[in-house]
Parts: sequence; structure tokens; C-alpha cells
Amino acid sequence: MDFISLFFTIFFFLIIVGFVFLLTKSLLKIFFVLVANTIAGLVAIFVLDYFGIKIAITTATLIAIAIFGLPAVGTLLILKILG
Repeated sequence: MDFISLFFTIFFFLIIVGFVFLLTKSLLKIFFVLVANTIAGLVAIFVLDYFGIKIAITTATLIAIAIFGLPAVGTLLILKILG
């Protein structure tokens, strides 16, 4: 293998590794934000339950809290207050 083809092989390999690194980094960031949002939402539900505001924990509420976190808890609280 001559020098030019070796250079281009290493160059394209480094570009591919860089793209994979950036993609993985952004996906991990999204994952950690979703996990933190979910934990914050669940803690808020249990804090509201501790203070006597009962919000039913069903599959739909858990999915909403897992995806949206605290905004879902706020929406559920508003729906609970308004009836």
C-alpha cells in the first residue's frame, strides 16, 4: 500500500470515528435528560401524594411523566384541580 492510499484510509477512518463519537455523545445527552426528567417527575408525584394531593398512577400517567417529566406533572395537577 502506498503512502497516499494509507493516508486517505486513516483520514476517512478518523472522520467516521468522529461522526460516531458525536452521534453517541448526543444520544447519551438525550438519554440522561430523559432519565433526569423522569426521576424529577416521579419525585414530584410522590411529594404531591405526601401532601395529600392524590394523582392516580396509571400506565398513561407514568408514560406521560416518563416522556415529559415535570410539565406532565403540572398538567396532571391542573387537570386534577379543574376536575
